[in-house]
Amino acid sequence: MIVYLATENPGKVHEMKRIFDIRMPGVQLKCVADLPAEIRSSYKADETGSTYTENALIKAKALARLVQGNAGSALTRPWVLAAAKAPSPSTALRAGVAASALTRPWVLAAAKAPSVAASALTRPWVLAEDSGFEVAALGNAPGVYSARYALTDKERCEKILTSLAAIPGAKRAAQFVACAVVMQDESNPIYFFGRHRGLVAASRRGELGFGYDPIFVPEGETRTWGEVPEDTKLMVSHRGRALELAIQYMIARTSR
Repeated sequence: MIVYLATENPGKVHEMKRIFDIRMPGVQLKCVADLPAEIRSSYKADETGSTYTENALIKAKALARLVQGNAGSALTRPWVLAAAKAPSPSTALRAGVAASALTRPWVLAAAKAPSVAASALTRPWVLAEDSGFEVAALGNAPGVYSARYALTDKERCEKILTSLAAIPGAKRAAQFVACAVVMQDESNPIYFFGRHRGLVAASRRGELGFGYDPIFVPEGETRTWGEVPEDTKLMVSHRGRALELAIQYMIARTSR
């Protein structure tokens, strides 16, 4: 099985590959950088959406079109894993979603599932996700703008720490959120969500991970994600949880 990763973020590529190594070993993973130069140069995925789901969908469609354009037949067209719109209020109520953005449980929702052909194992998949860091005291900012909150990871972290300088520890609630969807031929979306709650630390700590990891203390921990070993974070992170659901789905679809 081949899975294409629709991201150019080296930190995400590394984590995704590690997650697949654990949960779906043997899968052949390719990222945008692995595409032939003439195809790679055509990959354009401007994140102009206002939600994680919209931005991930942009990335997934951008790569899916390129792969599909070289696939040829319906049996070899790629599947797309990306983020799509969050569940509707009625879906959320049926799943018992609470009112608060920081406390509501995320749910797996799906549109009509595509039928599975006998050659499902040979179909390439495209995987993309969009994620962000939400700080309650900042109105859940930076959220979808997490990657554009400042120029560098260090500056982004410092900007949040400065904004929270007068906020006590108990009121520094934050969470990482990841959204993903599986679809074929840009239709039949199936949604996957992951999150991890915690607090914003008083200062940057640790050199591991990337992004906002050095200022995030997950629930039940005293260390930031910048201080914990990768294996401790990997499968319980927002991205790990979303991809766990996606991988379970792919395994189920290809084993029928």
